[in-house]
Amino acid sequence: MDFRYHYSDDQERFRLEVRSLLDLHLPGASTAPSDAQESTGPLISLLGQRGWLDSSQDPDRRVVLLQELERLGLRETVQQAAVVLNAVDEHGSPDQRRTFLSAATPGELACWMPSQSSDGSVDPAGTPVEVLRDGDDYILAGSDLFSGPGPSPDFLWVQAVSGANGPAPDVSVFLIPAGLDGVSVSMPRRLNTGSDWLITFHNVRVPPNCLLGSEDDGWALGPALHAADMEPLPPLPEDEGLTQLLDYAGETVHEGESLANEPNYQQLLMEACINSRLAALFRTRDAWMKETGRELTYHASQTRELERRTARRMAEIARQVAGMYALLDAGDPRAPASGGFERMQRLAVAATPPESEVAGDLAVIASALGLGSPPEEVASNSQDWQDYQETQHAAPEVTAPTR
Repeated sequence: MDFRYHYSDDQERFRLEVRSLLDLHLPGASTAPSDAQESTGPLISLLGQRGWLDSSQDPDRRVVLLQELERLGLRETVQQAAVVLNAVDEHGSPDQRRTFLSAATPGELACWMPSQSSDGSVDPAGTPVEVLRDGDDYILAGSDLFSGPGPSPDFLWVQAVSGANGPAPDVSVFLIPAGLDGVSVSMPRRLNTGSDWLITFHNVRVPPNCLLGSEDDGWALGPALHAADMEPLPPLPEDEGLTQLLDYAGETVHEGESLANEPNYQQLLMEACINSRLAALFRTRDAWMKETGRELTYHASQTRELERRTARRMAEIARQVAGMYALLDAGDPRAPASGGFERMQRLAVAATPPESEVAGDLAVIASALGLGSPPEEVASNSQDWQDYQETQHAAPEVTAPTR
């Protein structure tokens, strides 16, 4: 059976058009995707001018656009920008539409939003920023992780809760200037430092014209930021990392024999191929279920967890095959695949989410399968299982015989 996702001729032509545009306006982003974040403002403007950010865009072409943005690590940023523009256009006041849309559309304003690595929900128990009414103004207090285009934000999309302990808490969304007194930006202390920044609100006084919609519209506006990112996408036509790894193993000769002919490396390469095909199959399944109107329950969580493990294992296999050369970036002429393996290492680390997010996906899977374990128990069991696997592969302990 053919499990590949087949693209139409129009989709393939549109893919070439998108790649040409990205290569023209984001040179070098394919080998250094982190650098692309600096230029997303003009890119968002360009995509908007072509009508590619419109939600009414042809679904088949939208899939291709999101795939190519995902390849460069820009999918979340561009999708969130489109959500903000649509939200301001629909819920903003006339003054907000004049002030924000006129500057944001040409890419002159950068708006940062709660990042995927933060809680990002509208559940009052999980919303880290609180709001109090003080006369006509609002007071914001708390902190959250944010991400967005550019090196620094002009505006912040802030989700805040009031009356979290009451029976009917309100969740509001504010579009506030990032330069207000009491707003501080810092890099969180984490192993995988990426594009997420910790923004703290020290009793920040916010004028009423920063409120988007009404005081309780956050219940509807909050999930919109993350709903688009959860949209299932089919796999790319080709796994570039796997292709680079196979080419390197076939072209690199050691003691008169290519690495691809060495049995140990063959096993590793076969494992990489199988993992890549499984991840592609899961994404194809999710995309097919979405297109045919079937309900996705645990499927998206399952696919995310498999892709996380696949990325980590692929990076490990690249290090085993290429050795220390896998750590050389694109600036070193000795780097394999023009630095593609080093990029693979960075992306594998950067894609490692907080434990709470992993536990959440595992809990969704467990609940859908009727296991019913809470997130804490699922995470604990997962760690126990990993520890058990490690002990099974560890050398047996030698003890002195007893008399």
